[in-house]
Parts: sequence; C-alpha cells; structure tokens
Amino acid sequence: MTPALRSLLFSAPLDASGAAMWVEPDEIIIDDVQGPAALRLLAGQFGVRGRVARSERVRVVSTIDLEGALPDRRAAHNLLREFARESGSPFIHESSACEQGCSASVEAEPGSLVASARRPDAGAAARGCITIAAQALDLAGALASGRMWAARPRVQRLRLEGALRAGRTAHDLAIALRPLLCAGSWAAIDWPDGHDAAEARSLCALLLGDSPAQSVFVLREAIDEPFDVALRLDEIEPMLGDAERARPAADAEPTDVDRVYIGSCTTGSVADLRLAAEVLAGGRVHVPTVIAPASARDVSLLKEETLADGGPSLAKVFEQAGCDLGLPGCAACVNALGEMQQEGRKGEALTVVATAAANVSTRRVARVLTASPITAAQIALRGRL
Repeated sequence: MTPALRSLLFSAPLDASGAAMWVEPDEIIIDDVQGPAALRLLAGQFGVRGRVARSERVRVVSTIDLEGALPDRRAAHNLLREFARESGSPFIHESSACEQGCSASVEAEPGSLVASARRPDAGAAARGCITIAAQALDLAGALASGRMWAARPRVQRLRLEGALRAGRTAHDLAIALRPLLCAGSWAAIDWPDGHDAAEARSLCALLLGDSPAQSVFVLREAIDEPFDVALRLDEIEPMLGDAERARPAADAEPTDVDRVYIGSCTTGSVADLRLAAEVLAGGRVHVPTVIAPASARDVSLLKEETLADGGPSLAKVFEQAGCDLGLPGCAACVNALGEMQQEGRKGEALTVVATAAANVSTRRVARVLTASPITAAQIALRGRL
C-alpha cells in the first residue's frame, strides 16, 4: 500500500467517514472522458500547458476509434496526444475500452491511489488500488499541483475464508455479496492468501458494475481491526439475485423463464462464455437464449477457442445448442434488444435470467434475475427455474 493510499485510508477510524484532505495520487489518468476539458481548464485557469507537476505520475489515454471517429473526437485524440508529448507523459491508445473492462488499462502499482474520470478498473481493484472519481476541474488542479482534495467514506470490510467449490464462480459470490454492501462505502475485501487473481478480478468487475458501494478493492495487507462481515467461500451455492435479495438457485420457486441472456461487458469474456458452453455442449435450449460477448475481439475468439483439442469452437457449440449471438458489449444493460420491455404470458412482464451485472434493473420492465454463466445455461436447457 503506497503512502498516498495509506494516508487517505487511515485518515479516520474505518467505521466512520474521514474529513476531506489534500492527497497526492500515485497516478493521474487523463483520458477522453474529461481529459480535453481538464486540459482547457489547465491552460485557462492555471496558465499551464505542457509543464505539469509530477509528470511522471500522469498517464494519458485515448480510447477513440479513429477509423470511424467524428471530427471533434479526432481533435480530442490529437489534443491528448500532443499534451502527452509536451508533458513527457506516456500516451496509451486503446480503440476498444470494453476489452479492458470498460476502463483504461493503466497498470497501476498494487495498493496505489489513482485519480481518474473513468470508472474504477477491475484489474486495479484486484491489485488493491483505489480509484478516486474526478471531474475536469479536479483533474486540472491535480495536473497543476500534483495533489487533489478528497474525502474517504466509511470503509466496509469483508473477510472471505476458504475456497469456492466446483460449479461455483465469482458471479455467485458477487450476487451473494451485493445485498451486504452499504451505499457510499468503500468495500475492502480481504481475500484468502493464495487467491486466484482471475477470480479476484472477476469479482471486482461484477461488484463495480452493479453495487451500492462507492468503490471496491482487494486488501493487499492485513488490517488489525475486526471486519464487518465474514463469509465462507466453501458455503457459497449457485445463486440467483434480483433487485431485492439474493438466494440459492435451488431455493427458487418453480417458474417458467421467457429469455436467458448470457454475457455483457463484465460477464461476456471468453472465460465466462466457456463456462456456459461446457454446460450447453450436446444440449438444446428450451427458451430464446442470447450470447453476448464482451467485445468485438471476444466475438472473434469464440470462433477460435474450442472446448477440447479438435472439438467444435465455442461459437459452434452455441449455434448447435440453438442460441443466438447478440451484440457485443453493453446490450443487456441498455436493453438494446428491446425484449425486456415486452409483455410475456397473460400480459405479465417477462421473466429473464441474465448474467449481466450492471444496471439492467433501471432499463426494463421485465423481472430480471442475475445468475452465473453456469446457472444461466442450466436454466436455458430446462426453460424454467
């Protein structure tokens, strides 16, 4: 844990909010979200152009696809690139942010304090980093002075013990944890020693996508104070979640399902979709089932990856099971298909099982139940809970 993060984290007792204080972020990310406005404010309000304080801590990121970009977006890209050249800061160009979990892939050191206008990155959270959301003026001030004004909310500590059993995934754990998290707090997760880094990243991505907590991060060092919640991983069952609660899938009342949606930006990686393909292989779905890879790159990988040497590709497994390939990325969360607004049997709302983690609940009238790719695929084969 860096001195910057330690000073903010321990600025007050962890069970209370801390007072606002000046902190020096370990990394300042300037990207195309608030970056152009921040640079205009830097020049107009602070009289600074290329020379900035602590330039070694600044990372400049563009996620603009230049091939199809409008002129104003191309201008923003060029502005960021020129600022990076003048300030001597690294310039990173990512044309597909969703492939990196909807965030800039800046590899912050474990336990760093990061200032960014972009949503927290799951990989950074799994390394114990905290991302402070900053607006354009905050970023301009941080560039000019190397520091920013921040306050730490209450820290909610969650201690995880044991290991997940076979057939249980980080998705099930995220569904179980969401109702336990407090709005506006920092969720500090104490993961067991020797934890799987991929599972930690998946958990952070799922919780960051749909959680009342202001931020989530995996503790990289012990905190002596008692934890708020202790949860045994070996007691986690395949879960179903809705807007109000989480429960084991085995406890759900028998209910017909109208749609199954597997994928989205946070739950549509090839690793996630492989879990579903292993269940669907050799079977046939009984309800309309959409497979939505996280990105265009994942669409291509589905055609290349196979379940076993010489076996069919994941794309072929889904095709043979009767699934439809949906739009990559955020289609479920923004209801791009429009199906979650339709009426089902007897004029009632549809019952949809989805692995999507983000804010589907605010964009539909359907009853949406969240599940892991394994559980969602099993329900698709049966057509009911």
